[in-house]
Amino acid sequence: NSNDSKMENTAEREISEAVREFQIGQITVKRKNLVDFYEQFSKVSHDITNEVIHTHLESWKQHQKKYVNGNAYVDLNKIQKWCEMIATSILKVKEQIKEFNIFQQNLCAFEATFEPIMVREVFDKLNEIYFMFIKSTVIIEEQPKQVIKIGNKVKTKLRLLVGKGFIDAGQNPEVSVIIVSEESAHEIAREENFRVEPCGELQNASMA
Repeated sequence: NSNDSKMENTAEREISEAVREFQIGQITVKRKNLVDFYEQFSKVSHDITNEVIHTHLESWKQHQKKYVNGNAYVDLNKIQKWCEMIATSILKVKEQIKEFNIFQQNLCAFEATFEPIMVREVFDKLNEIYFMFIKSTVIIEEQPKQVIKIGNKVKTKLRLLVGKGFIDAGQNPEVSVIIVSEESAHEIAREENFRVEPCGELQNASMA
C-alpha cells in the first residue's frame, strides 16, 4: 500500500544519507591524515637537511681546509647520494601537495559540505627548505691556489650535491664566482651582510 511505499522510500533516503555522511567522514579523515603526513614530512626534512649541511658537509669542508683539496676520510660521494635522495623526496611531496590541492578543489565543487584543508603553509615551508638545501649544497670541491698571479689561469671545481637531475637536459648552467681578497673573506665569515668588494670574477671556463 501507499504507506508501506512511503516508509520504504523514507528508509532508502535515510540509508542513502547515512552512507553519504559516512563516505564524507571517511574522505575528511583521509585528507586530514594526508595533511598530517605533509606536516610531519616537512619537520623531518628540516631536521635531516640541517644534519647533512651542518654536520656531514661541514665536516668535509673542515677536512678540505686541512688537506687543501678533499680527502678520503670524509666521502663526498656518499654525502651527494644523501643529498640527491633528500632533494628527490622533497620534490615528490611538493608535487603530491599540488595534486592534493587540485583534488580538494574538485571535491569542494562536487560536494558543497566539503571545506578545503589549507596546505599552503606546509608547501611554502617545504619550498624554503628545498631552496635553502640547494643553495647550501653547491660547494667548491677544488679550491684555486691561495695566491693568484695576474695573467695566470685559475682553476676551481664546483659541485652540485643534489645532482644533475634538477638541471634540464642539454643545459649548461652559468655559474659565477666572485674573487675576493683574504681580508674580505674574513669579514664575510664574521658578518653575513658584509659588502663585498670583488677583485675579479670567474664564469664557467672564463675569467674576468
